[in-house]
Amino acid sequence: MLKEGVRLDRVRGGRQKYKRRPEVDPLPFPGPFPAGPLAVAGGPRKTAAPVNALVSHLLVVEPEKLYAMPDPAGPDGHLPAVATLCDLFDREIVVTISWAKSIPGFSSLSLSDQMSVLQSVWMEVLVLGVAQRSLPLQDELAFAEDLVLDEEGARAAGLGEL
Repeated sequence: MLKEGVRLDRVRGGRQKYKRRPEVDPLPFPGPFPAGPLAVAGGPRKTAAPVNALVSHLLVVEPEKLYAMPDPAGPDGHLPAVATLCDLFDREIVVTISWAKSIPGFSSLSLSDQMSVLQSVWMEVLVLGVAQRSLPLQDELAFAEDLVLDEEGARAAGLGEL
């Protein structure tokens, strides 16, 4: 029990306004990206080898472009458009699974963890793929390289409610 009314965490001279710099710099958080200098506008570009290796590997395993390949002789309407989209997304999920298997560290997960990861993110991966393909377009969605729909085209195909 303290007989004095001074807290143990207080120091002589009151509270310090400025924290002292540590004698030794703390080690950076070990992450996928090194804590080295980055490129500065107008300055020399310095990048670390691990980042380049990771980016290079991701570029190598970049999936090929997908094509919807709708049947031009087929009837227009709701069911053929939905069937084309279902087939396209099915192929895109297969490509995503094979892409994920080539990502460093994914194959070292247990099969159940791999399945859990893919089952929890498949919808976001498909939506992000459509968003990425649609970036250069104005008021259109690019579901594939050969399947771009605007609002009127989606309604004509029976996809207005979707």
